[in-house]
Amino acid sequence: MKPPYRMKPKTRQEGFIGFDYIAKTILSPGGKRRKGVDVFEHCKNVGFVARELIRRQPDWLRDVLFPQGSELVAAVHDIGKISPGFQEKIYRALNQPLGMVSPELDRTIGGHAAVGQVAVRDVGNFIPEIIGRHHGAYLIFPKNF
Repeated sequence: MKPPYRMKPKTRQEGFIGFDYIAKTILSPGGKRRKGVDVFEHCKNVGFVARELIRRQPDWLRDVLFPQGSELVAAVHDIGKISPGFQEKIYRALNQPLGMVSPELDRTIGGHAAVGQVAVRDVGNFIPEIIGRHHGAYLIFPKNF
């Protein structure tokens, strides 16, 4: 079965609206803040780490605590970092403001927690709640949202 259509970024590193979706910044040894890993790589890394940690658990514990697909939930937990408010916050930290929105928007509407919840809203009731609550917010969306 062919995957659903999706917009392809200009390059693997650059998002379709013309900037990188950065998940983290890093501090260089000289004290300058610079771009860290992008959201895609961050999600992949988290998923790989979760998969390995789950694999190392005793069978009895893995069966009780980690249902099939748990590593995927871990991987997508930060997908909401693509939100405009979060990206503005990251780029301001790099002294490269995007000028799209105020980072305060993230706090007033749930920000990247809400975007993360919306991104996984069709995969059941609990996964969006896990993602939202992990980031300190949980929004209840209408069933047909």
